Amino acid sequence: MAGYNRELNYFQKLVGVIIISIVVLVFFAKINRLAVATEQESIQQTLSVIRSGIQIYSLNAVMTGRSSDLASYENANPVSMMRSPPLNYAGEYAANKSIQVPEGSWYFDTTNKELVYEALNDDVFGKELRYRLDFQVRNKSSATASGLRLIVAGRH
Repeated sequence: MAGYNRELNYFQKLVGVIIISIVVLVFFAKINRLAVATEQESIQQTLSVIRSGIQIYSLNAVMTGRSSDLASYENANPVSMMRSPPLNYAGEYAANKSIQVPEGSWYFDTTNKELVYEALNDDVFGKELRYRLDFQVRNKSSATASGLRLIVAGRH
């Protein structure tokens, strides 16, 4: 009977360890999903601020009669049109230089004329994509509207 109780005690401990391990794994999976969702929201918020800055800049140029100047800002660094850069903006770099931009940072690629975001989490853009998202400033001119806009240049 004592051997049976000892085996039952070991079995109970083993089941307890397995249950605790499963709970810990589920907890860390949820933490990872939360980190990805937070980074995606941060990207969207930063893009909204940059787009707003571009729109204000464009409207100011149109209202002051300088709409013809907008064409010269195509492919420009959109961060230069803002009052202050995002907190995680690393600056301007040429693509042909070997640079180490921290993950979770924005930078302007002066060679390709793109605003680039380097993802912090692997799952932000999906597993099939590399972890970089590029944007370019384009001039939109039509009979009804003119101004600058931020477009997705590519995902790498």
